[in-house]
Amino acid sequence: MNKRIVTYLLCTAMTASMISGCGLADKLGETGKENGTTDAQADTGDDFLSIIDKNKTSEADNVKEAKEDTVADATEEPSESTGEATDSEEETGETVESRVSYKWEAPSFRITRKSFSQKYDGDAKFDESNEDSKDYSNGVLYEGDFAFIYVDEESAAKYPALYKNINDAAEKSFKITEDCVEETIKDAKEQYETSAKEGYSFFGPYYDHCDITVKRADNKVVSIYDWDDNYMGGAHGMYGAGGTNYDAQTGELLDISDVIDVTKEELDEIIKKKLLEIQEYDNQFVSLDENLKDYKFNPINDSENNIFELGYKWYFAHDGLHIIFNVYELASYADGMQDIVIGYTEYPGTIKDKFIPDTNAPDCQNGNLMFVKEGNDSDIDYLHFRYTPLAGMEEYDDWIYAESFGLVLNGKSAKADTGFNVPSDYHFETYKITTMDGKEYVYYINPTDNDYCELLVFDITGGDVKYVGKQHYHYFENFDYEKGTETEPLYSNPYNMHFGSVGDAFGTYTCYTSYEVGDDGMPVQISDEYKFSWKTEDAVSTAEIKGDEVDENGKVINAGVTIQAGTHFVPLRTDEKTYMDFTIDGGKIIRLTYTSFDYPAALPEGNIDDLFEGLIYAG
Repeated sequence: MNKRIVTYLLCTAMTASMISGCGLADKLGETGKENGTTDAQADTGDDFLSIIDKNKTSEADNVKEAKEDTVADATEEPSESTGEATDSEEETGETVESRVSYKWEAPSFRITRKSFSQKYDGDAKFDESNEDSKDYSNGVLYEGDFAFIYVDEESAAKYPALYKNINDAAEKSFKITEDCVEETIKDAKEQYETSAKEGYSFFGPYYDHCDITVKRADNKVVSIYDWDDNYMGGAHGMYGAGGTNYDAQTGELLDISDVIDVTKEELDEIIKKKLLEIQEYDNQFVSLDENLKDYKFNPINDSENNIFELGYKWYFAHDGLHIIFNVYELASYADGMQDIVIGYTEYPGTIKDKFIPDTNAPDCQNGNLMFVKEGNDSDIDYLHFRYTPLAGMEEYDDWIYAESFGLVLNGKSAKADTGFNVPSDYHFETYKITTMDGKEYVYYINPTDNDYCELLVFDITGGDVKYVGKQHYHYFENFDYEKGTETEPLYSNPYNMHFGSVGDAFGTYTCYTSYEVGDDGMPVQISDEYKFSWKTEDAVSTAEIKGDEVDENGKVINAGVTIQAGTHFVPLRTDEKTYMDFTIDGGKIIRLTYTSFDYPAALPEGNIDDLFEGLIYAG
C-alpha cells in the first residue's frame, strides 16, 4: 500500500491564530464551552471575532519581534547567480554544475503536517438504557490535522528576513498548537465524563482540521491563506479563513493599509459595492455600513486595557486583492463566508504599484479540485475531475477505486490513461498553473501502490481541456519522528518545482531536484544537482578513500585529499551520475567521484558496500 496514504499524516497552520478563527485559537482566549444539548456556540459571533483578532495580533507581535533582528541585514542584497560559469570554472571544470538561474524569481516553500488523535482512556460509561445519553464519538475525544508553512532553505540567502520571520512564526505556532491540543483534549475528556455522569450525550469527537497554502509568492509579496474547520461542542462547528501577508524583501508583516492608496472610507465603499454584487437576497448583509465601521487599519489589541479591534482579513492572489468576511461577521451562519476580490487595476490608484504583479507573472495554486463520480456532476459548471468507478468495487465506502478519470470544464473534458485507488477521505493534491506566456495547466499528483506517484498534466488554455501526459516521480517527504511531522514541498512557482527520485549509490536514499513547466506543460528538469531528503546518516568508512574537498557551492578547493578509515560520512548532494558530496567529521565537504552509480555502486577504491559500514538499504 502507498506509504503516503497510510503514513501517519501530520500537521498544519502557520500561525497559532490560524487567522480563520481556528478552534485552537479560541482555546487561547476563552474559558471553555459546554457540550451536550446546550448551544455553546450561539449565533452571536462577538467573542469569536474578538478572539480571532486578539490571537492574530499576538502572533503578529511575535513575528515583528523576529523581524527586527533581520530587517537591517535584508537591506544589503546578496549577489544573484546568473547561471553562468566564471572564467576560472570554465577553465578548470571545478564545478560540476552551473548555478541554476530560474526564469521567474520567487521564494520557495515547504509544508509541514502533524495529526493528533486521542481516544478516551478513562472509566466513564454511558447508560445504554438511556436514549438521551449516548456517546456519538465512539470513544474518540479529539482529532486534529494541522499544517505549517516554512520558507525553503534554498531561499534563505535571497530572502533572509522573510526566511527568518516566516520560519520563526511557524515554529512558535507549532509549539502553541501542541499546547492547545493538549488543553482541548483535557476539556473534551472532562465533558465526556460529565456527559456520562449527568445522563446526556457527548456529541464528539472534538476536531480541528486546518490547512494552509501560498496564494501569491514573488519578489514583491508573499500571501499565505489558511482555512480552519473545527468543532468544540455546541450546536454546530465553526469554520473560516484568513490571510497573512509579508513584504518579500524586508520580511515585514503587511497591514492592508500598507498596500492600498485609499482611505478606509473609500475602501469600505468598494467592499460594499462588491458585497452587494454577490448578495443572494435582499438585506442579506444587515447593517452593512455600521458593521464595516468596526474594521480598522492597523488594529489595536491591548489585553491589559481591554482594547480589541477588528482588522481586515485579506490576501493577494493572481487575480487581485481578496478580502474575507467569515461567518457571523456580516451575515448569518447559514449565509457562509464571503471572499471578495478587487482586481489589481479594477480601481486605478487603489492598490499601490509596488504590490501589483508584473504583467507576465506566473501563478501556481493548490487547486483542491473536486473528484466527482461519473453521473453525479451534470449540474457542475466549474473545473473538476470526473471518475469512473472500477466495476464491482462501488460498494466500498472507505476507498475509491477508479477505473479512469478525466478533467471537466464547462462541458469539455479530457480523460487520462490511468485510474487511482485512494481512501474516501484522501486529499487530492492538485495545482492550477499559469505560465509567463499565459498558458494554463492543471497538475494532479496521483498516488500509486508504492512510494512513487504519477504527475498527470492537463492543458486548459483558452477554455479547452486536453490531456498532455504523465511522468513518474518518487515521494520525498522528510519525517521527523521525534516531532511526529511530515514535510513536503509546496509548489508556488511553476519555474522552480521540486520532484523526487530514489537511488542506492550510498545505501538507499531519496533525493530531489528542480524542474520548470515546459512548453507543453510537462515538467522539465533544470538542475543537475540533487539534494537529499532521506539518506543513511551513520555510515563510517572502513578504508582510506581519496576525494576532493569542495566549498558550499561545489567548487573544488583542495583536490586529491585522503580521508582516513573511521570517518563519518553524511550525504549532502549528488548529480546522480558521477559524484556525491558528503559532510564529514569537522564539517568539511568531500566529493567522491564514482566509477559506477549502478548497484553495486563503486569508487576507484572498490564497491561502496566494502568501503563503508552502516549503510541502510530499503526493500
